[in-house]
Amino acid sequence: MNILILSCSSHPDGNTQKLATAYEKGCLEAGHATRMICAYEAQVSPCLGCNYCNSHSGCVQQDGMQTIYEGIEWCDRIVFATPVYFWNISAQMKLIIDRLYATGVPDDKGYFAYPKKHCALLATSADTEKHFWVFESVRQYFERLTDYLRWERDGMLFAGNCGGTKVPRRIEQTLWLEKSYEMGKKG
Repeated sequence: MNILILSCSSHPDGNTQKLATAYEKGCLEAGHATRMICAYEAQVSPCLGCNYCNSHSGCVQQDGMQTIYEGIEWCDRIVFATPVYFWNISAQMKLIIDRLYATGVPDDKGYFAYPKKHCALLATSADTEKHFWVFESVRQYFERLTDYLRWERDGMLFAGNCGGTKVPRRIEQTLWLEKSYEMGKKG
């Protein structure tokens, strides 16, 4: 299986990147091919809402999203890895999701059909187990989004109590890296 991992954090050595790297390690050990794209390097611009993609092939903007589009075409599974900064997915992940609109083609009912993909979600949070409801809006958004895209969900991992906001990052002191690795290895 070809697996595209989109690490949607602004911290190259943060909890989310470490979780994504553990997932990738499991995938590679299971024999899958992977590509990881880090949003902090990709430089994706916001969707313009111009609807160019409704009448043309692709997006009018030529930026870091082009590499992501190529990865989407190549892969069987897309894995989104996001920190939860303020009760939902990161701005970097939202930029990418908005630009997925250009991958759809009109269907016979006036809607858009999107490439069939498997998907997974990895999410980190600084909050402790007392605030695990912090992931509820992330879960709901991801489920609605992937239902609309008609993607098959292969799993979601919500890694809380990782520190990083007002306390030192501590994901290495949790079981989340091992769980992410196992999730990737399971395929």
